[in-house]
Amino acid sequence: MNILRIAFLIIFLTSLKAFALIEEDSIAVYEMDEIQVTEERNSALFANKSEQIRVISKEEISAAPVESINELLEYCHGIDVRQRGGYGVQSDISIRGGSSNQSVVLLNGINITDPQTGHLTMNLPISLNAIERIEILQGPAANINSPKPFAGAINIITNTKNTPNLGVSLMRGQYDLYDAGVTATMPMGKKFTNMLSASHTRSDGYIENTDFKTTTVFYHGKYTGDKQILNIQAGGADKNHGANSFYSSLYPNQFEANRTYFASLSHDWFTFIDISTQVYWRQNADRFELFKDNWNAPEWYGGSNFHRTDILGGAINTQKKWKYGISYLGIDYRKESILSNNIGYDLETPIEGTDSILYTKKYTRDNIGVNFAHKFNTDKFAATIGIAGQWSNDNRDNKMVLLPGLDVSFKTTDEISLYASANKSHRLPTFTERFYQSPTNAGNENLKAELAYTYEIGANIKYDFLDVKASYFYRQGENIIDWIKVPNAYIWQATNITTLNTHGIGLDISTNKTELKEITSFLEQARISYQYLYQAKNSADFSSKYALDNLKHKLDFSLVNKIYGPIFSSWRISLQDREGGYISYENVQSGIETAYEPFVILDARLFWKIKQGIVFAEGSNLLDADYFDIGNVEQPGRWLKFGVNLNFSLK
Repeated sequence: MNILRIAFLIIFLTSLKAFALIEEDSIAVYEMDEIQVTEERNSALFANKSEQIRVISKEEISAAPVESINELLEYCHGIDVRQRGGYGVQSDISIRGGSSNQSVVLLNGINITDPQTGHLTMNLPISLNAIERIEILQGPAANINSPKPFAGAINIITNTKNTPNLGVSLMRGQYDLYDAGVTATMPMGKKFTNMLSASHTRSDGYIENTDFKTTTVFYHGKYTGDKQILNIQAGGADKNHGANSFYSSLYPNQFEANRTYFASLSHDWFTFIDISTQVYWRQNADRFELFKDNWNAPEWYGGSNFHRTDILGGAINTQKKWKYGISYLGIDYRKESILSNNIGYDLETPIEGTDSILYTKKYTRDNIGVNFAHKFNTDKFAATIGIAGQWSNDNRDNKMVLLPGLDVSFKTTDEISLYASANKSHRLPTFTERFYQSPTNAGNENLKAELAYTYEIGANIKYDFLDVKASYFYRQGENIIDWIKVPNAYIWQATNITTLNTHGIGLDISTNKTELKEITSFLEQARISYQYLYQAKNSADFSSKYALDNLKHKLDFSLVNKIYGPIFSSWRISLQDREGGYISYENVQSGIETAYEPFVILDARLFWKIKQGIVFAEGSNLLDADYFDIGNVEQPGRWLKFGVNLNFSLK
């Protein structure tokens, strides 16, 4: 552990040195790996994987007929959003046929992925209005800096304008939906900016026990000097919601409450070697009731489950650009722990938490990662080769796992580039997969870590006003973890599937706004994307809860067009056909699965651009489709809303 203390000391001293080196010069612009870095150092986070990045811009976010990050991701190529309830109450975000536990989520480059379960990763302390853009990495990445995604990663970047501004949003809708938010940016001098956002959302729910109430607060401060960038962020989220059939068909009257806190400090220093350091902390407290308010609970029911996860992490990443390319070297440390009355090992002495909660179990693991990579690049060709090592005391063999990666790209013309990649990825079981016990679910303390080898080829083509991306990937998974139930069994068991191989084909076609304006003023933007997945398992027959219920076909279409003058409309259509099935209420006793039915959802927004922002009316699921993303969790039907998003300059 002395090495870890030394690493954190280096991070701390480097951050202190940043303050000592603050100068009053103007903001410099640095060219790094074909990505221009000015205010946002995070732009270079996935620099080695630029061919596989999808960026959702602020303009796209503002026009989309959605009100949560989860709903926004619903229409993104390669992403499967399995929602439990409406309005982003809880969602499993999966990428390219992986599970939600195989996706990494970052906030301004900081890993906020929940170690207890992927169900809680999207408990974010920010609202949609505070986001500047979202970067989505399709696939794993062994040769980038920490973290190392297993199936993909999502990096959410918040707004830090260098002009004083106040944003206000207000929305009302069916089911007594109320959503209010405020976002303010305020510079202090020419180099320090501050962003503060807060939001509150509530609804009575679209059916029984789907009510929710969510409050978020978030702060992001940034100092941009001549040769450095310093970021400070902190936030919290409080969420309470009915959980109708979230985790069990036998007992649908469930309830869940989450409280999340997050803080980080990161520093980028541009000298003869570029050095990035970060330290961060995240805490999530979860209360789950199988019987809401313990109403009508049977005698065997032991009461609510209480869990509190704490994450403390840090990283140092360096890169050096020289005549033979760019070299990368990094080390990271992440301590993950949980206090619970259900998950972990028994405590000799119980620990009392807030609200008189008594934690009787605890589990902690330490994770260390190191990585080295080098990129060779010319005007036409680029290749990045690297290797990462990951060690954890949670690994049953207690060995360092080596993860090699290779990415190559070639520009055949100014309009066409081809790429190929091969990466090995690794994921530890979540705390829930390893320990959770309930009347219907049983964790498995002896689970092995997941491994996968992913190979991909693709092409990016610019043709006239169109940008086209096409790809094929093959992921060979070993020891993939899923909750399964064999015939005639009563309990879902966390198990390592022997192998799970995934083939995927993707196509994404979007319009280039600059080129499009020269052709028509009616169409603002348009995009169509399609993904086909095929999975093959090598195992006995069983029912799968997550891993095998992938979206076999996903076709998404989006359009923003001008109607007349300042009046516009925005459309989103998604056709989804999911593999697998679920045990419906009618078949709880027999255990016979009901197959997921394909469905089409249509969302639309009509908005009027005014000087201070927009006034809008929108509807989600306008076709009133009956569909299920997961199990018996019925999704909302047609939901109508209206509101305003206003921005005021404070100059």
